[in-house]
Amino acid sequence: MARIKDESVRAVVAAADMVEVVSGRTALRKAGPRFSGRCPFHEERTPSFSVNPVEKLYHCFGCGKGGDVISFVRETENLDFVGALEWLAQRFRVTLDYEESSPQVEAARQRRDRLHALLEQATTFYERHLWDSAAGEPVRAYLAGRGLGEEVCREFRLGLSPGNGLARKAQEKGFTTDELRAAGLTNARGNDYFPPRLMFPLADARGRVIGFQARKLREDDPLRGKYVNTPETELFHKSAVLYGLHLARTAIAKQERAVVVEGNTDVIALRQVAFEPVVASMGTALTERQLKELQRLTRRIYLSFDSDAAGEDATLRGMELATTLGFDVRVV
Repeated sequence: MARIKDESVRAVVAAADMVEVVSGRTALRKAGPRFSGRCPFHEERTPSFSVNPVEKLYHCFGCGKGGDVISFVRETENLDFVGALEWLAQRFRVTLDYEESSPQVEAARQRRDRLHALLEQATTFYERHLWDSAAGEPVRAYLAGRGLGEEVCREFRLGLSPGNGLARKAQEKGFTTDELRAAGLTNARGNDYFPPRLMFPLADARGRVIGFQARKLREDDPLRGKYVNTPETELFHKSAVLYGLHLARTAIAKQERAVVVEGNTDVIALRQVAFEPVVASMGTALTERQLKELQRLTRRIYLSFDSDAAGEDATLRGMELATTLGFDVRVV
């Protein structure tokens, strides 16, 4: 693992807003020069968790947990030291400088960074095609017909694949054919992987795009399935992704509940009416990896899958697995 320079560590700590970070996990209120709230590390009714916004420290008088802004992120996001610093750096827009490391480690880090950058550019490419092109007009009409407004669709960064042109654009910007394939954006022949489809960007916990889910729009679509995901890649693993989690994290932690639905558009529609602690299971029964992501934020989940046979089966399997992992499970 590459080492981050001490100057960068200090810059991250200086830029981080301790109250903002902690408020993503528990509601705080001002109490003199400090802030207080219920501890995010143990269950309690009377607030015993104290935050010093100047020194950027926290302490719970109930369970004894305490530390600085870096240790708080390490604990709550289940990250190592470097991961926590990178999380904070991205959140507060600090550029990190790394110490020299082995060529292999540095090459791996740079490769991941380039894949993230490539997927970000692909997302922008798809967004522009949806909102700024004539080809996007029927898709915009489809979204409006589903009751999804432009504002919330833009928040989730929905896009439209034109079926070609992405690979060429990316190569013009300096990305290689190997990187395009590694990101899941091209097929074995080097052509764009996704035909004309409605594109749902899939993000990791830090909000970085790691892949896409694409909805069929035409009957002559060459891909099988109403919804098709990015193939498994270095960054994208379907069993670990919950759609919309990066936007719902704060609400889930503050409200101490997560509602799990089946479809991406369900998440978008609920957020549009200001119901925020909701994620989608990518159209399948919940997996252990998905539940462990939720476990960092809450122990209470509500399952709201479709009422068809597949939905009922997913509900039963999800209930069983979630209960095994210690969740309080409700079905709505």
